[in-house]
Amino acid sequence: PLWLGTNTGGLARFDRATARFTHFRHDPANKASLSHDSVYSIVDAGDGTLWVGTQSGLNRFDIGSGTTERIAVLPAGEPFSGSEYVTAILPDSDGSLWIATVGNRVLHFDVTTKAVESLALGPDNSQTDRGSDSFALAYDRKGDLWIGTRAGAFVRSRIDGTLTKIVSNPPES
Repeated sequence: PLWLGTNTGGLARFDRATARFTHFRHDPANKASLSHDSVYSIVDAGDGTLWVGTQSGLNRFDIGSGTTERIAVLPAGEPFSGSEYVTAILPDSDGSLWIATVGNRVLHFDVTTKAVESLALGPDNSQTDRGSDSFALAYDRKGDLWIGTRAGAFVRSRIDGTLTKIVSNPPES
């Protein structure tokens, strides 16, 4: 199947053989449904589940049953605001996940222990400063983590964890 995230229709599975869609949506009365119908990222975990990033957080979707486990991936002590946009998910070689969010941070999530670390991108990691909303995650050939944000790009060294902001100079008009 082909998995698609939609802006208002939840998660969609397209069956190529039948050319039919099956939709999995948020149901406020069902905690085993998606946390929100706006889906921004999907990653196949390789074990019969998908990691699904929505406007209201991270979900682990069981492909066989069609049920969802909603996972709170907030650093200790941070309250859930109701709209924790997960815009990108990138698996790490150790089985953990890097999670890009709206609001000045990238999260490192240990799938086994459920421990969460926040990688602050902005000067004060404020949720109201949207300058560093994160939208893209990728590794380069050296294994360094690249983070695409509204404010530019950052690179996190795999060797020592240092974070460097890459400043782009827009062409002059």
